[in-house]
Amino acid sequence: MSCSGPGAIAPEDLVAFAEGEADQAIAAHVARCPQCAAEARQYVQAQGRLRGALRRFDCPSPHTIGEYELGLLADAERVRVAQHLLECPLCTDELRTLRQFLATDTTPQPSPLDRLRRVVATLWEPPRQAAYAGLRGAEDAAARVYRAGSTTLTISPTPSGRRGQVALVGLIWDEGESTGAPTPGEAQLIAPTGATRSVPIDELGNFSFDEVAPGVYRLEVQRADQMIVIEDLPVGG
Repeated sequence: MSCSGPGAIAPEDLVAFAEGEADQAIAAHVARCPQCAAEARQYVQAQGRLRGALRRFDCPSPHTIGEYELGLLADAERVRVAQHLLECPLCTDELRTLRQFLATDTTPQPSPLDRLRRVVATLWEPPRQAAYAGLRGAEDAAARVYRAGSTTLTISPTPSGRRGQVALVGLIWDEGESTGAPTPGEAQLIAPTGATRSVPIDELGNFSFDEVAPGVYRLEVQRADQMIVIEDLPVGG
């Protein structure tokens, strides 16, 4: 494709057109000449790339802007950046975005499980009292009593429907509660293999695991903001 009017305009006229400085005659020629219009578009694209490359040639780097905000620059450099920010809306926007980010609380919030206060219960030999008579099997010699602060956990094995297995019946008694019975929660029994079973704790502090095979288990009792743990709970054997 060639110019529709060879010699009508010079290359510098196309540059002037691309910069919006051409007169009406040149603009009219470009409008009716596909070849000159294509060359003018190329000039416009080249100028756009050049402006993009030089657009922020004298702007401080994002790292420098960050040091400015944190007060880490030397006095002379800090003054230079401050003067630049007064004149450059792009760098001002970067600084504003940085300040918004720094003002945001990025501290990870703990999950409900992380917030649990973990207490390890220890085996305890209580005096024989009627207070523990409410637990099925509490009078059995196999019953074990654990203490964790003001909380008492009594664990008692009882016969199960399957041969060689037992049911574990538990009772939680909290001397810090007005009624003695703790807030309802959940009890988890973790087997040596890592298998976990969960049962609810009722409003009276009772819970039960059926058909438990012999072994040494870990018992975790979760209620409110506390987890009470019995590390080695023997069953059967």
